[in-house]
Amino acid sequence: MAVPGRVVRRVKVDASFSAAESLQVCTEKIADINYKDYRLLGQFVAESGKSCGRGRLTGVCSPHQHRLASAIKQARNIALLPFAGRAS
Repeated sequence: MAVPGRVVRRVKVDASFSAAESLQVCTEKIADINYKDYRLLGQFVAESGKSCGRGRLTGVCSPHQHRLASAIKQARNIALLPFAGRAS
């Protein structure tokens, strides 16, 4: 039921990417997500320095997302990954 005065946005989902097309973590069944693998972790960090969520963008399942988040935090603490994005 529509509420008067409220704008409802309908977003068209891009057909070229689906949640089933996840990145390496779930498809290759990587058991150990290591904080030293900064190239893998860098794929899950946005340009602004934020870690990407587990929605349609990354396609990572919940257990892997928790492991990724803790590995990103460890890598940031020992300066393998930046806390903030690049200054513009």
